[in-house]
Amino acid sequence: MANYSELTHGNCALPFDLLGPKQVKTKTIVTLWIPEAKKATLYCAKHNKKIAQLKLTPEGVFVGEFKTPSEDDFIYEVVAEYASGEHRFIDPYQFQAEAYHAVHFVDHQPENLYKQIGAQLAESKGVSGVRFAVFCAKCLRCIGYW
Repeated sequence: MANYSELTHGNCALPFDLLGPKQVKTKTIVTLWIPEAKKATLYCAKHNKKIAQLKLTPEGVFVGEFKTPSEDDFIYEVVAEYASGEHRFIDPYQFQAEAYHAVHFVDHQPENLYKQIGAQLAESKGVSGVRFAVFCAKCLRCIGYW
């Protein structure tokens, strides 16, 4: 069982190890941290079909599973319900490969670092967004307020 204490206290160095989708055989297990949410539901973004009702664990994270879809461009959306209403969003943790894209260039093409670091417009699986990366050569962790 995962230890979510570092995550919920803002000290998690590797959030992709805990959050987002993880494929286990024919199922996908999704873990989300949505502070103050009372309920969370996953929907297929393409068809707006409910695929999983997530359960709130005692550690304060939501966990659920669904049959892994065969589509390469599959995206899920989250509907989080709060006391004040609901919010629908695309879970950014399903884009792990895109998040670590800049790391490849730091190691293999450092002369192109300026094209990868900072805020970069990006698109993946039909979803437009902004990837934000920092390079801290000798840091153990980066702390910032955005």
